[in-house]
Formats: sequence, C-alpha cells, structure tokens
Amino acid sequence: MSGTDQPVTRRPGRLLTLIFGVVLAASVTVVSEILLRTFIPLHELYRATPYVSDLNERHFRFVFHDLYKDRAESLNWQDKYDPQLGWDYNLDNGRIRQPGRPVTMRNRAVVRILFVGNSFTHGNEVGDQENFPYYVGETLAAGETLNMGVGGYGIDQSVLKYLIHGRAYQPDVVVVGVHTSNYWRSAIDFIAFGKPRVVYDTGRNEFVTLNQPVPGFEVTMAEIRSEVAWACRLCGAFYTVFTRLPGVRQVLEERTFSRLDRVIAHILERLTAAARDDGARVLILHIPPGPTFESATTLDTFRESPQYRHLIKTLRSSGLPLVDLTNVWLESADPTMIASRYYINRSGRPVGHLTPEGNAKVAEILVKALEPLLVANKLSTRRSQRHDGQKDYQLF
Repeated sequence: MSGTDQPVTRRPGRLLTLIFGVVLAASVTVVSEILLRTFIPLHELYRATPYVSDLNERHFRFVFHDLYKDRAESLNWQDKYDPQLGWDYNLDNGRIRQPGRPVTMRNRAVVRILFVGNSFTHGNEVGDQENFPYYVGETLAAGETLNMGVGGYGIDQSVLKYLIHGRAYQPDVVVVGVHTSNYWRSAIDFIAFGKPRVVYDTGRNEFVTLNQPVPGFEVTMAEIRSEVAWACRLCGAFYTVFTRLPGVRQVLEERTFSRLDRVIAHILERLTAAARDDGARVLILHIPPGPTFESATTLDTFRESPQYRHLIKTLRSSGLPLVDLTNVWLESADPTMIASRYYINRSGRPVGHLTPEGNAKVAEILVKALEPLLVANKLSTRRSQRHDGQKDYQLF
C-alpha cells in the first residue's frame, strides 16, 4: 500500500438498507397499533360519515359493542328487538306511544292520522304529551293521532313499520317524519342495532331487501366481538382520513347519494302504492338538524350540502305533499330564535331534539298542511279491507 492510499469505507448494501427500512416501518406500525388500541376507542378511529356506508356500519357496530358489551346492560336492549325492523318501541302497547289512550276499534267519525319516523317524530327528550303527533291530535276537533315513531330509524324502517304494522290501524292520513340523517341511514344495515337494507341488484334487475330477518342480540354481539378483536386500528384511522380528502369526498358523495336516490324513490313508491290501496293520504315532513339555524352562514351551508339537495329532490320527485321546515319555519321566525327555542341546547348549541315549544310549532304547521288532505279523505268513501301485519314483509 502506498502512502497515498486511503482505507476503503464499505457502505451498507442495498439489501441491508431495505431490510432495515422494512423492520423500522414494521416497528412503527406495531407501536402505533398498540398505542391506538390502548388510548383511543375503536369507534373513534372508524368515524361515521354520511357518504361512506361501510365506514358508517363499522362505526355504529363498534359503538354498539362499547354500549352493550356488559351483559347486564344489554337486557334492556333485547326488549326492543324485532326481527323484521331490527328494533321497535312500545311492543306491549301496539307499538304506539299512546300511554293512557288505548287504541280502540276504528271510528269512522274520527279522522285517524298515523305518524312514522325517527326520534324527532317519537319525541325524544320530551314527555308523552309534548311531542308534535300528540299536539296535532289535541288540536283537531274530530281527529286522533297514533305516534309510531322510533329513535334511530331511517326512511326505510319508517315506511316498513307502516307496511307491517301501521296499515292494521287503517289511518286516513300517514305522516312520515324525515330528519335529514334518515336519508343516509337507509344505505346501511346497522345503526342502533342491525336493520334491513334495500339495495338494487343489478344482476337480477330488481330491488331486494337484505339482512331480514335481522339477527338477534347474541348472534350480533358475537359477530361484533370478533370484529373488534381483529379490527386494524391504524387502517381505520387512515381510511377515515382518506375519505375526508376533498377530491375523494366529492366522488364518494356523488356515488353514494346517486345510489341512495334510487333506493329512496323505490321505497316511497311502495309507500304511495300501499296508502293508495288503503284509501289513505300521505304527507312528508322534513326536520333539519338544529345546528342548521345557528346563523345565516350555517343555513346557507346546509342548503348547499349534497345530502340535503339529494334528499329534498328525491322527496319532491315522489309527488307526495312535502313540508320542509328548513323553509317553513323561517316564515315566522329568524334562525337564531329557531335554534335557541325550538331545539334543545347543550353547551349553548342546538344539538338536541325539539323542545316542547318546537314540537308545538311543528304541530301548528302540520295542522294547516293537513287540512286539504283531510277534506279530500272525507270525500273518499273507498276503503280497502283491513291489512294485518305480514311476516317477512319486504320493500321490493
């Protein structure tokens, strides 16, 4: 070796560098997964969003697991189980919120109005005599109302409850209460519990109802426990973030909502046909979420949202009379008043259900909207025979 020669420094080979990178990435992934499992609830990693159905389903299934994994706490839930609808209220009272006012045989001298819908129709967070179906019944001199609303229902379950159980009461008018969230709920088969879901089968070229009968509590909880044990927390976090990227979100919204429009249109067609056969009229009531009215900006943002535009377009296309509170309320009140007085506020925000005053205002609006339907019904003497609930009634 000459005096000018320098020692040769060997650099790690490419293979060694690759191995090191893989080990490092795997280590970071494992540590991240462990930290997420330890400190963040699973349902928070799979965040629900109206336009990603599979993410929604996982979120609600994981929420259900956290709420009812304690066997003692689950007993109350099992009392609500219904194999055709998923869950229902007041199973021991004709499935109607009507305490102290038992439903009697049909009195033709009295107009009977049946309400179906979700928790806003049922009247969550207010008393039995503080919900708008009750107020409507008290206002009409020769009318009675039956409240069959159920918390957590989508448009599909609301209509299905009328088809299975509501027709037996032979109503003159059916009012379908639709909260904005009821739209996307019809795209999934799990919310508060398992539920039926209507889809269009391209292979068979027809609509079919999936997940009916709905599995019971024990089967459902066993399936979810297995999902919780094997669910990838890191995957859920990345998937949730990915779906919220602006370009991705726009594509997912259009794909999901376009498919939903077709399903909701079909469901409303079934409702219209059944009501026509029964000689009944139908009115749809749209109830927007409280935060819509926090300011003029939030109101404009809500009106421009794809979910609202698709929902209202589909409801109007059905040809059924529609009362949209997004607009009707503003005829007699400003947004600030609506948010502060018509919705239950928590921490200064209108995030709850309707207040008694809000329910009374809805009833006032409904009574006016129902007048032409009630007059038309009095002129119609054709009634079909009584319809009793049918087993495995499906929406196709």
